[in-house]
Amino acid sequence: MCARIGIDCRKILDYGIGTITARLIENLAALDDASEYFTFGDPAVIPGLGDNFATVREHSGEYSLKGLLSLPLKAKRLRLDLLHWLHYPSSPLKPCRFVISIHDINHLVYPQFMRSRRSGLIYAKAMLRLASKVADRIITASESSKKEIVERLKIAPERVSVVSNGVAPIFRPQNKEQALDCLARDYALEQPYILHVGSLRQHKNIDRLIDAFAIIKKREPLEHCLVIAGDHSEQGALLRQKACDMGLERAIRFLGAIEHGKLPTLYSGADLFVFPSLYEGFGLPPVEAMASGVPVCASNIPVLVEVIGRAGEFFDPESPQEMADAIISVLTDSEKRESLRIEGLARAKSFSWRETARKTLGIYHEVLGK
Repeated sequence: MCARIGIDCRKILDYGIGTITARLIENLAALDDASEYFTFGDPAVIPGLGDNFATVREHSGEYSLKGLLSLPLKAKRLRLDLLHWLHYPSSPLKPCRFVISIHDINHLVYPQFMRSRRSGLIYAKAMLRLASKVADRIITASESSKKEIVERLKIAPERVSVVSNGVAPIFRPQNKEQALDCLARDYALEQPYILHVGSLRQHKNIDRLIDAFAIIKKREPLEHCLVIAGDHSEQGALLRQKACDMGLERAIRFLGAIEHGKLPTLYSGADLFVFPSLYEGFGLPPVEAMASGVPVCASNIPVLVEVIGRAGEFFDPESPQEMADAIISVLTDSEKRESLRIEGLARAKSFSWRETARKTLGIYHEVLGK
């Protein structure tokens, strides 16, 4: 099908949505040379993808009134057939078909974690309600998220399609000794470690992970340090202070944001990956860890149980004691670690960015065929 398709790429540098955006457009470029694509965002950070891809400069903020007007007006000028909003803020102006990705409804579930709770919640409710009305199709990454979206936004289930996220080929098992040599050189990381990767926003539950690590240090003579990769301007400082107040400043390493190309080595050097999140729409880091051959401990929230399957050791994310028990049970049991590693490698093969793009392209065709 020859069509003119726009994709909102303004968040391409963000954590989760940025990864989804980058992998989606590069795999669409590999699959579809018949349609014309227009990526909206900063030309300096959006890669060139082929003769049928053009970048349209768009500097409006993702949450700005300007963005609600600018993208539809440009879509009209470009005579687009379809515009894919890769985050839930869209527009009441609708010059073409709309596909809208709602990765999660975190702001509705945990409004207390929003920076500006009152105004932020009003905005989130308004934009999600708008998305539910103007979208020809909504895409989300898990059945758990679909269930929440259908129930909370009162949307017909057939209007919401589940398209799982993928895992990039760079995430694969590496030689552990070589990985540790690189980490010693790049980060002065020279002892065994437990790893967390992701944003440090409040719903990621890193404060309880620190509590659990303190319990572990009191109970077991483990040499491991806790490595936390990721950042958040406000929460990062609070968490660093908490580690200091608990006397764990030498045992917990905050690495900040990590270059994407260095993440595979960081995963490969870990003895265990821990993901204590209270809420997720999918959960990319555990899948990347599994693909890297690292055993995973994670929250027993429905979406992570769905995504990780039998390849994880689960715990109640609101219980630091249960979190500590799960971590200790894996670190002190070599057979369990190996079983989780093997299960994780097999499970990670279920997730492919090429398949994500293929299913997304199929949705474009369905919507345009209406």
